[in-house]
Amino acid sequence: MDEIVNVTEPQIEDAIVALIAHDQVVAEGSGAVGVAALRSGRGRLEDGRPAADVNAGANIDAGVLGRLLTRP
Repeated sequence: MDEIVNVTEPQIEDAIVALIAHDQVVAEGSGAVGVAALRSGRGRLEDGRPAADVNAGANIDAGVLGRLLTRP
């Protein structure tokens, strides 16, 4: 994917929760933006090609993480 895509704060929050729920990975917002872009469908991938996201950062405030994990 050789492009820049924009994602929203709610998409980043959803990616943070998805990373924890599905992969047991704790990520801060900046670490989850690549996953947010892929999950949003805004990034175009070639059919059948694998995708990779480098997620480096677990510096998320415990209160913010708690709020994300307990939201309806």
